[in-house]
Amino acid sequence: MKIYLVRHGQTDWNLRGIVQGQTDVPLNETGIAQARVLRDKIRGIDFDICYSSPLKRAAETAMIAVGKRCSIRYDDLLKERYFGEFEGRPGAEMRERAPNIGDFKINTNFGGIEPVKDLLARAEDFLAKIKRECAGMENVLIVGHGSMLKAIHFAIIGWDEDTDFWSWHLENSEIRDYELSEGRVERVLKDIEKQLYVDLNGANLKFYRDGATVSTVINVDNQYLVKIENFETIRTQLEFLRAYPDSRFQQVMCFNEELSYVCFKFIDGEKYNKANIDPIDATEQICEIVCGYTPYKHTGYGFLGDEKESWRAFLLDEIEYAQRRIPQVSQDKVMAALDVAGATELKEKYLMHGDFGTHNFLVEKGVIRVIDPMPVVGDYLYDFYFALLSNVKIFTHLGMDYVLSYFERDLEYKKALLIIALYVRMSRAAAYDAEHLQDYIDLYTNI
Repeated sequence: MKIYLVRHGQTDWNLRGIVQGQTDVPLNETGIAQARVLRDKIRGIDFDICYSSPLKRAAETAMIAVGKRCSIRYDDLLKERYFGEFEGRPGAEMRERAPNIGDFKINTNFGGIEPVKDLLARAEDFLAKIKRECAGMENVLIVGHGSMLKAIHFAIIGWDEDTDFWSWHLENSEIRDYELSEGRVERVLKDIEKQLYVDLNGANLKFYRDGATVSTVINVDNQYLVKIENFETIRTQLEFLRAYPDSRFQQVMCFNEELSYVCFKFIDGEKYNKANIDPIDATEQICEIVCGYTPYKHTGYGFLGDEKESWRAFLLDEIEYAQRRIPQVSQDKVMAALDVAGATELKEKYLMHGDFGTHNFLVEKGVIRVIDPMPVVGDYLYDFYFALLSNVKIFTHLGMDYVLSYFERDLEYKKALLIIALYVRMSRAAAYDAEHLQDYIDLYTNI
């Protein structure tokens, strides 16, 4: 199948350098003339179907360009990227105030802008949809918008965290074509069908771009959750999940090293922040989960695949990594905490989740389920504290004395490990939860 990407014709806002996003601006006279030129340019191509964004500037371009030569389907997935508070404002202002909106590492939603990875997931949703709906067709025309078509372009050719989102561009009414052959996603789904003896033909696929990773995550009919990423990461996840098969963690259905994917049973739960769960109840469940960790015979400490020689070395590595993100925060308190926690020899070490926080919690009928392990070998108290600090509202509701009342361990060690977990969590807030960074800084200052 060959697909043709076309950007809509010019609008007055294009001419003035105003951010349009999902604001519904029609073509101007130049844009109408450009669509007519496009019509003549593609006259020799026999299109089976045309897909268009429903926004006026794209819909008008599609109607002028193809007329009655083929049917037009309007699809919300093709709407332009949402630019939040910057819509209707000069593009120069947005570029100055939000310079990182094309950065795959930061994935910002500053000012309500749709994060770039969400845009890419929407593009992948659309490509999967037309592969199903247009099977057997030869030529498909797609009329859309600048940023959305960038996302489709990169979804086809591939990208990584160093990709420059702005390195590819379509002018108004410009056209590009691509061969859309069977890709990695299709091969993965066929392998799942073979391994699980299921039929996924016609399954509803929902794509996600997960947090700070470049993995592709696919919800398949609310039955399976498929993660496609580097298999070394998958390998460590499998090591963890094999250790706790009958637990609150994800259930592995199948995997394939060559295709570098793992398929989980879908967890039908709400994200923690949207679930109505009492903080004390949540704390009890978090405690129950970490108490289910079992001793783990292993030579090193820390993240599987990147182990350190001691518990202190792992904690120091966590602190040093955090320092690069929050240089404005005094290190005296956390380094004093390291002198206490790092001097304690662990009697047992455990295989724990490693990214144990509310961002990885799903609540199913009041029960916390946990996804996306980044396995760590060490003291399960670190996971416990990190989880309670992953949502600053939980910790402030409970108070430090209540949190420290859990587990019969040396009080000074518990307090020191909690301070280190807070410092590390504060650095994560700097990168991914800037809205609450000051709350964490205040908590760290006063603890």
